Amino acid sequence: MFRSLCGFFIIMIVSVNSAQTYVPFPTDSAIWAVDRYSEISGPPGYEISHFKYVLDGKTNIGQTMYTNIYSYEKDDAGTEISNHSFYGWIREDSLRKVYYRHSVSDSEVILYDFLTTTVGDSIQVSVDLFEPLYMTKYFKGIGQSLLMNTIYDAYYYDYLCGETYADTILLGIGNIRGPFFTEFCRFTGPYYYLRDFKKGSGSTYYDTVASIDFQEPNKHIKNNLNISPNPFNSTVKIALSQGNSIQYLRIYNVTGACVYKKQVDAPVYSWNASGLPSGSYYVCVNNISGLESKYIAMAVLTR
Repeated sequence: MFRSLCGFFIIMIVSVNSAQTYVPFPTDSAIWAVDRYSEISGPPGYEISHFKYVLDGKTNIGQTMYTNIYSYEKDDAGTEISNHSFYGWIREDSLRKVYYRHSVSDSEVILYDFLTTTVGDSIQVSVDLFEPLYMTKYFKGIGQSLLMNTIYDAYYYDYLCGETYADTILLGIGNIRGPFFTEFCRFTGPYYYLRDFKKGSGSTYYDTVASIDFQEPNKHIKNNLNISPNPFNSTVKIALSQGNSIQYLRIYNVTGACVYKKQVDAPVYSWNASGLPSGSYYVCVNNISGLESKYIAMAVLTR
């Protein structure tokens, strides 16, 4: 559930020292739309189902106030599987720690810890929604990401699970694998990806899933992609560092729409952007060399 996919989440700016205004985790009303896949690298992976998590109402447990979480699920055809199922409770304390309590658990676990913003510092977060089993993540830096045409501040972390892996948390939203994601060391499917978020009430991607074309989401983005020349006039050369072979290539405009896709299976690819207007484009590729194998960079087209 933790490998990377390129697509609708797009890293735009990365800086380890940028000043950011803290955005609290939603504890009033919010909606997350999350997709589940059977494969890690779709497409050509397969969507299995679509989830919606909704915050609605408050519950006082032992003089601690929580917000109620409800879940909804549809299959890939848009047929409803479950509706308004109670999922658990969420709260955030004054130290910027976000706690989750499952509906069948007697204790709460730490999902997020947003207080630490010094590169190299560690935090402890749970790897289980049912009981407090914790792992260490190391703060790596801050930046911004694009989700459904909206830019959000992001925190980046590394964690150890045999090897070192990366994790991305959007301020005010949560993990890009889903708001209540905890299975950091899971090596087999199914896999979950945050598709959409809305503060307050209203419709999200989930509500019209049967009529929306597949747009590939991603979980983590590494900036090891070489683009030259950049800016470019019509044709740009795309290559991964260290000579790794590109398997799939996709190009997105700044609204998140995919304007070009191709199976490459070569270490270098020349993309001709004829017919496209001037502007910034996000070049997203993946290879088959290992777990951390999805990359993104910005290319600027000038006429």
